[in-house]
Amino acid sequence: MADPLQAALNEALNSLVQTRPENPVEFLAQKFAELANATETEEEDPRIAASHAKRRLNVYAEPMRFDPNDGWQPPVHPKSDEAKNAIAAVMQRNFLLNTLDGEQQEILKNAFLEKNVSAGSTIITQGDEGDNFYIIHKGICEIFVKGVGLVLTCREGDSFGELALMYDAPRAATVVAKTDCDLLALDRITFKRILMDTTMRKRELYKNFLERVPILESLTSVERLTLADALEEAEYDEGDFIIEEGDDGTSFYLIMDGECKCTKKNEGGEEVEVFRRLTTGDYFGEIALLRKQPRAASIIATRRVKTVSIEEEAFVRLLGPLEDILKRNMSSYDVWQQKANANPAADDAAVDTQ
Repeated sequence: MADPLQAALNEALNSLVQTRPENPVEFLAQKFAELANATETEEEDPRIAASHAKRRLNVYAEPMRFDPNDGWQPPVHPKSDEAKNAIAAVMQRNFLLNTLDGEQQEILKNAFLEKNVSAGSTIITQGDEGDNFYIIHKGICEIFVKGVGLVLTCREGDSFGELALMYDAPRAATVVAKTDCDLLALDRITFKRILMDTTMRKRELYKNFLERVPILESLTSVERLTLADALEEAEYDEGDFIIEEGDDGTSFYLIMDGECKCTKKNEGGEEVEVFRRLTTGDYFGEIALLRKQPRAASIIATRRVKTVSIEEEAFVRLLGPLEDILKRNMSSYDVWQQKANANPAADDAAVDTQ
């Protein structure tokens, strides 16, 4: 499906999981009808679409309890490089999968099972219990909702069936193969074990890092978890600028792995180190959550670096202005106000890099 339709489907599923209505089928039918009307009359501003994408958080059904010592191993189904590439492409577009690291994505690629269906075959029936997540490798499928009719047409590279893996509810739509199709299917248990294990492990790790950030000490435990869920991962190669001196400061960063140097340009325009090397567990750019100021120094990767970050706009959308949070502790508030209002060119500003 075209990107706007995939985004619309993701929005509908997110709304369902967050709202948790008594009648999920009726809820989705109404949601699809609203989306259909909206796409006929409005072309969404890309900036709004980006904002919507940032607002999406990983969401799941009631937690499935797994014993990490039960000896479970993910299934491995041999497949062609072409099929693996199709899975990788879908992972990059799917908001549930694109935050998984390389190791987790490789496990999922191997766990998909190739499945051939004939034209006219029903792949998913509305009201049935969910079992698999599907990717269309070849062919065309159509999605129908009772009371609405045809809501989506899916083609090569598209995916469907996430609902069963996110939310304990009957199938919310029927999917029929319009042509002969080669599908890639992932069972619910494998998907949930990999995704939930990764998510919960990262969530706890991020929360622990956030607890060590002084400017965020006034956050409650729930607020830290909310913030942890919204952090975005990125990777940088040696020599890459993560932030650059003089640029507008809009994001706060945590280093999950790797090493960075802090530099400022001298009169000759050369980058000179002005602070100790930053490594795993360090953070920078926190003042950006409080004030939009030019970066006081550059942060450059000295080897491959993985970070997580959040923009000031996303922080405000989730928790409100940081200034209001700091006011819970007025002594802390006064300290950070003085720091934020300080001359960004001061020698010690490189410690925080703004």
